[in-house]
Amino acid sequence: MKVRDLQHEVLPRATPEELSRQRAVVSLRKLLNARMRSGNVARFASEGAPAFAARRGRQPQSPEDIRAALFESQRYRMWSAANRSAQEMLWVSVGEPVYRDLDRMSAAARNLAESPGRKGSLTLDPGYDPSPEVADVDIHLQPGGYGMDRGPDDVVAGALYETGGNVFSFGQGAGRSDSKTGVAVRLLAEHFPDFTPRRILDLGCSAGAASAAYAATFADAEVHAIDECNQMGLSPDGDLVETVCQGCLAKLRRAMATYVGDKRKMSSRCGTQPVCSTCGRPTRYLRSVFAVRPIGLA
Repeated sequence: MKVRDLQHEVLPRATPEELSRQRAVVSLRKLLNARMRSGNVARFASEGAPAFAARRGRQPQSPEDIRAALFESQRYRMWSAANRSAQEMLWVSVGEPVYRDLDRMSAAARNLAESPGRKGSLTLDPGYDPSPEVADVDIHLQPGGYGMDRGPDDVVAGALYETGGNVFSFGQGAGRSDSKTGVAVRLLAEHFPDFTPRRILDLGCSAGAASAAYAATFADAEVHAIDECNQMGLSPDGDLVETVCQGCLAKLRRAMATYVGDKRKMSSRCGTQPVCSTCGRPTRYLRSVFAVRPIGLA
């Protein structure tokens, strides 16, 4: 069964153009991971480690040393910047259909929750507060992070995760039959061929695409799928993203330009070029961060 092809009402219905953009991201990620990533070992040995030793008088030893040595390699920095850009492109490609189709998905989730035929519900401890490592971090660059909750009936975090996870996995070389559900189904078929589940509980179901695969495989079983997406203290609009006015944004741009300019002057004296400490992108490209188009807006 191609479990990653299964759709349900709480996933976006992407247009052909949106699917084309997602396939382009998959192709780029396959190029970066299947054909270029393996070369980073050779780049470390031929460029990074020698440059690190020449600069510091010793070979890299710790994980921090190895990271610093890798960024001594221009080819590694190019790969790292492209890999980071591909991940950002991934979320743009899935974010647009999610936000475009959000009203329908939210209504579908509300109808399911209010259905008289629903099998049960989950009530969380009101004192539960996700740890900052989960709630305050955009894990895998997912916008808003795993703990984003914009209010009642919000399904954005789950839909982003489920849809983005497919694009990410395809870019890593995973097939349409490869998923946690596919593994579980194959395990049962191979080792417990006579086992027929009556009830299935899918913990951490996200938007439910994997759960739908259980229901499709075991048609007579009750499938219960639950997840958690509740960040305490959020307003209905969310407060994980800082909003600034045009005046403050202009000050931020000037401060960043001054900071980058100072770094470039210092680096030029040393015969090097400053790079972004996160992705390795040369700082001359930092101007692009001020032109990012918000996901879901035309």
